[in-house]
Amino acid sequence: MITLNLKNATTAIVLVLSLSCASVSATSSQTSFLNHLEPLQNVQYVVTPDQDHQSLIDAFNSAKKSIHVGIFGISSQQIADGLIAAKNRGVTVNIICDSYCTSNPKRSAIIAQLNAAKIKVVTASDGFTISHWKMFVIDEKRAFISTMNFITRSSEMRDMGVFVTNPTIVAEILAVFNSDLNNAANHGNFTPELTQPNLVWSPINSEAKLSALIDSAKTSIEIWIENMGQPTIQKALQAAVGRNVKVRLLTSQCGMSKPPAAAFANLKQLMDLGVEVRGMPFPATVDVPYIHAKTINVDHQTLFLGSENFSSNSINQARELGIIFENAQIQAQMSELYEKDWKVSTLFPAVPLATCSPLAEIDIPLN
Repeated sequence: MITLNLKNATTAIVLVLSLSCASVSATSSQTSFLNHLEPLQNVQYVVTPDQDHQSLIDAFNSAKKSIHVGIFGISSQQIADGLIAAKNRGVTVNIICDSYCTSNPKRSAIIAQLNAAKIKVVTASDGFTISHWKMFVIDEKRAFISTMNFITRSSEMRDMGVFVTNPTIVAEILAVFNSDLNNAANHGNFTPELTQPNLVWSPINSEAKLSALIDSAKTSIEIWIENMGQPTIQKALQAAVGRNVKVRLLTSQCGMSKPPAAAFANLKQLMDLGVEVRGMPFPATVDVPYIHAKTINVDHQTLFLGSENFSSNSINQARELGIIFENAQIQAQMSELYEKDWKVSTLFPAVPLATCSPLAEIDIPLN
C-alpha cells in the first residue's frame, strides 16, 4: 500500500512546473530577437569572386557627406583610390583599422597614402584582441556589412556582404563606431547599449545570437566558415544533429589562420558528431575560391553573414559585426552558390595536413 502525502506532492508538482516555465522563459528570451528581425531595406547583395569590388567603389562614389569605415585589412589600391577620391570631393572619411593594416610594407604604404590625403585613419583599440569587422556607412544612411576585407586577392576569395538602409541598423553601427573611436584613444573595449535585433556584435552578443539561430533550425543548416572551435557554437551544432537537422559545413582544406592540426581538431570533432564537413582544394583559384566567408543558412529561410568566425577569439574577444535576416532572393542566391562550391569541394582528410599553401602568394589578412 502506497501512502501519498498530498502536500508534498503538490509542492513537487508546483516546483516542476515552475522549473519548466523558467526553462521555457529562458529559451524564449534567448531566441526572441529572431521574432523581431527587420526586413532589410534597399538591400543589395555582393559576392566575390563572382563579382569584384566595383559595388563598393560605386558606394564610395555616391557619398556626398561622409564615409565611416571599420576594417581589419586594406591592401587594395582600388579601395584606397576610391576613398581618396571621395575625400578630394569634400567627403569626410573616417577609418578605424586594426593594427594589421600596418603589419607589412604594402599595407603600410596604403595607409600612408590615406594619411597623405588627410583621411583620418585610427588604429583600433588594443582593448579588443583584433578589430575584425568589415563594414562602412555612406552619408550616415546606407550601411555595408560583410565578410570581406579590402584586399587585392578578392578574385580568389569566397566572400559576401549586404548593403542596407534600415535606420535602426545604420544608427547602431554608427553608435558603436563612435564608441570605438573613444576606445582607440583610451585603450578601451566599451560597447554602447545594443537593441537592434538583426545585428550581431562581438564580443557582446555573438555567442548568444548565433547559438540561438542554430538552435532554431528544424531541417537544415548550411555553413561557410574559415575557423571553428567556440564551445557554445560547437555544442549548438551537436544539438542540431541530435534533432536530426542536416548540418553541412564548407571550409578550405588549407586554412590561413591556424596551423592545420589545430583547425583539424575542431572540424574532426564536428565530423564525429555527424556534421558533413567538406573542404575546398588548394591553392585557391577563381573557380575554386578560398572560403573566407562566415555564414549560416538555417532552414533555407534565416541567414547570417558577417565578420565573425566561430572561434573563441572571434566570438568572445574581438570586435566583430554581422547581420541576421530573412530575404528569399538572397537566400536563393546563397543556396545556389553553396551548392556550386560544395560540388567542387572534397572530403576532409582523415588526418591533419602536414603542410599547405592556401594561396599562391599570401598577402591577405589571416582572419
